[in-house]
Amino acid sequence: MSEAVQKKFQQLVRKLGRLIRAEAEAAFAVKQANPKAKPQAEAAPWAAVFIDARWFASAEGYSAKLRVVLPNGSLQSVRTTNDMDLLLDKLSRVRKEDTSTDWYGLKVTMSFDGVLTTDLNRDPNCVVDPMWFRS
Repeated sequence: MSEAVQKKFQQLVRKLGRLIRAEAEAAFAVKQANPKAKPQAEAAPWAAVFIDARWFASAEGYSAKLRVVLPNGSLQSVRTTNDMDLLLDKLSRVRKEDTSTDWYGLKVTMSFDGVLTTDLNRDPNCVVDPMWFRS
């Protein structure tokens, strides 16, 4: 990745990380507001949140899912927001600018403690992986 493309990529990923963290916090606050919800014994209400986006190799478009990892390791589905979709569109354009490497998937994870990590998926068929749809 060129330095300019890498800088743009990192800025977008940081913005996306802030958005997914805010969504996890909002989702947990709504769940806790429900009087029928079981009280949480753990100090941290969630362990991590991640967005996993995968682009089609031969066409425009992508599929994305947002999941909150609870302290017990289970996953809670959360809807992506319009702001997240806009950032994923921008990341799609950056992906096309990156002529040095091909990647088709991006997983951005934010831990409860604020540690941000990214993983690139280089499999052109990752968007149609049946295991990905089951999780």
